[in-house]
Amino acid sequence: MIIINKDAKPRDTVYYISCCAFGALKRHGSVDLKRLYEIVKNSYDLIDLNYTSFQLSVNFLFLVNKIELDREKIRCI
Repeated sequence: MIIINKDAKPRDTVYYISCCAFGALKRHGSVDLKRLYEIVKNSYDLIDLNYTSFQLSVNFLFLVNKIELDREKIRCI
């Protein structure tokens, strides 16, 4: 869910996960989606990270023109 929910934990929002994914991409460079998911889960202690929320976060970063696809890898712009 992209709309902010008062009852949700901040770390469960698309905005927070997007920030984590963007930070991971800046540190690790170009990676594939599956590897980025694992990096975000482990680096930011999001062990129970829902893959659907992660995909929404990556889509959000793409829509706001922060990442791009280079063959099968994702990288920061």
